[in-house]
Amino acid sequence: MLQNPVRGYGTFEGGNVVWLDPAHVCIGKSIRTNQEGIDQVSAILASVGVEEIKIVPIPGWLENVDWPAGGFAHLDCVFGYVDSGVALIYPPGVPYDFLEYLQEKEINLIEVPPEEAKDYACNTLALEPGKIIMLEGFEAARKNWKKRALKS
Repeated sequence: MLQNPVRGYGTFEGGNVVWLDPAHVCIGKSIRTNQEGIDQVSAILASVGVEEIKIVPIPGWLENVDWPAGGFAHLDCVFGYVDSGVALIYPPGVPYDFLEYLQEKEINLIEVPPEEAKDYACNTLALEPGKIIMLEGFEAARKNWKKRALKS
């Protein structure tokens, strides 16, 4: 049973949520998540102690779904928080003010190249500090993440 379903004309998909920490969350606004859905989920998040919600417009498509013109359906396709203060990112998939926001939060950004971004290299799962699940391949993203992890 759903505790708090998105109602009315709201749409919201979990791939548009990336947590930075228990008090800070980023939500992608895209072809899969609209403002009404964001408003409903934001109210729930605020009620459980989330202090800051950063809304991130994600480029999408009208008719052309071919990459790169097709854009992305979810924030986690272009931004993945892989460790405390470290994230994979495909910069062309997010607005510049989001990059500035992440830099203000002192998050180290590891850029993913286009050939890996189109196959969702940023879409990872952090298990614990320094340990993530990532699909096979994505050698550039994996190499850059490991190099960054060793510096920390």
